Amino acid sequence: MNDARAAVSRELAAELRELGMREVDIDLYVRLVALGAVRVEEVPVRVRRRLVAAGLAGERDGGTTLYASDPRSSWTSKAAQAVWTQAGKIGPIHNLDTTGVSRVDHLRERCERVSQLADALFVRQGGLPAQHRSATSDPNVLALLTAEAILTAKREIVAVSRTPRLPHVALIWQAITDRMEAGVSYRRLTDFAELLEHGLAIVRRDIYDVGVRLRVLERERYSGSWFIIDRKYLVVQDDLPLAADWRSIGGAVTTEHARVLRYASRFDKLWQEAVDARTVVSLLQREADQLLEISRSAAPNVLPWVRDIIRAGKFTNHASQQEWSPAMVSDLVQRAQQLRVLTTTSDGHVVPAYPSGESVIEAARAGADIAAEEPCPVCWEESRHCQGHPEAAPSGSGTSRSTTS
Repeated sequence: MNDARAAVSRELAAELRELGMREVDIDLYVRLVALGAVRVEEVPVRVRRRLVAAGLAGERDGGTTLYASDPRSSWTSKAAQAVWTQAGKIGPIHNLDTTGVSRVDHLRERCERVSQLADALFVRQGGLPAQHRSATSDPNVLALLTAEAILTAKREIVAVSRTPRLPHVALIWQAITDRMEAGVSYRRLTDFAELLEHGLAIVRRDIYDVGVRLRVLERERYSGSWFIIDRKYLVVQDDLPLAADWRSIGGAVTTEHARVLRYASRFDKLWQEAVDARTVVSLLQREADQLLEISRSAAPNVLPWVRDIIRAGKFTNHASQQEWSPAMVSDLVQRAQQLRVLTTTSDGHVVPAYPSGESVIEAARAGADIAAEEPCPVCWEESRHCQGHPEAAPSGSGTSRSTTS
């Protein structure tokens, strides 16, 4: 390593220390970034597992080779995850302003600096199979392979998603929005659980601003989760029960043309059966209004919390902003459950308890008398719920793109 690269390596190591990374992990990560992949047997098991779990490294060649993930993607997604979960701002990270939460903005700056330094050293590497199939039982590895495959897209990405879902959501979403901004189309078919977990405002933003063509289908009508990228790469996730732990997810990436085409045909058939998410969301908003009305009879702090969960699902940070203790959150969840306005998913997320549940999809399919209206491009609420934003700019890309599903 020449003097210039050695200096960058030292600066990168110093930044990683500031982020609290262990010294042994720093040594391996800098080595992977600057010098390339290593054999797994050369690496302590715990160090390897920590880097893979963090989305900073992946495995290939049947799990025998460890390599660094693209630092621009991995560190940008870490910044995005912090902004989403700790500051309650959702969207492609480069479109989001500073949050005003000092610890979050500081972490974002650190991640951006690490990304720049690591990218300057990065020896290009990846885990996608040149041909045939690469399988893994590690959901972290599968999430990284999914993002890598998505970043190759030039025309279209299609996805079928079913709970439970892969970790490193920010890494995959960052890859998707990167390609969409380059003109790649994205069609996604998902289940009712995703609408609950993401919240109505975030789903609207994805549809109207980001440009995702989203449809919803009853869970029992399909099995499995997969991505198809340009009909070249197929990423298949193991099919698991709704209550399964995401840690048990495995899957494979393949370029086997016949298999890719079979899954593409399955997608096309399911797409025809599925329902436009805009209609489903509009129906759910009617039920959300009922839940909010019921919440008015509860303790004063229940109503704004329920409103936030309806809007942003698992991405709401209302409880942390209010500095509620775990005991207080537990008490409020119990009150809301007694009122039947909130419920808890199998993985612990608090979500709205919409009265119709998944049957809202059939109501939308049957032609329920409702027209989806384009939402406010700042808060992504329906216009009748928007309180106005005289000093605000849109939180997304600034271009509202109505899509047809």
